[in-house]
Amino acid sequence: GGIRSFSDDSTLANLDVTKFKNQGEPGVITLMDSSYDKEQELDVMYYRSGDLRYQRSVQLKNAMIYVDGNLTVDGPLSGEGLIVVNGNATFNSGTALSGSNRMAVLASGDIKIVGNNNYFTGLVYAEGNFSAKDITIVGNTIVNSENPAKGRAELSNVTIVSNEETGDMTVTI
Repeated sequence: GGIRSFSDDSTLANLDVTKFKNQGEPGVITLMDSSYDKEQELDVMYYRSGDLRYQRSVQLKNAMIYVDGNLTVDGPLSGEGLIVVNGNATFNSGTALSGSNRMAVLASGDIKIVGNNNYFTGLVYAEGNFSAKDITIVGNTIVNSENPAKGRAELSNVTIVSNEETGDMTVTI
């Protein structure tokens, strides 16, 4: 909430989440089911119209998921990729920290990350509210909303580590 002494002005990224919509593009797999109860390894581009829930772990292998609805991941999230949600995103188990776990999560709504004193590595961009609990975020977190009722960040037992290395991230899909 405060301004760091002697810091330079920063411009917040203003992303249009809907520009990432990949529905009907060549090579994109449309997810028909709204819930998956087995561990998932995702390795290409995916699209889901409507809410999506993963009840177990999800591993991204240079994958992209676009959800036109809300996304909930109950198990650990790992790997490298891009998650774009035109709605709210909830992650209930954080991730494990390793050199290959880098991802970007973009949401037009709220993002909630609940960890088990573990890590989330990458970019978090919310156009709604952001809440996190019991986790270390290694990367950048941006909460950017034009709506005065949104744009809040609630952190409980959270450490956010960001430097030049985490600010320059490339995700290959």
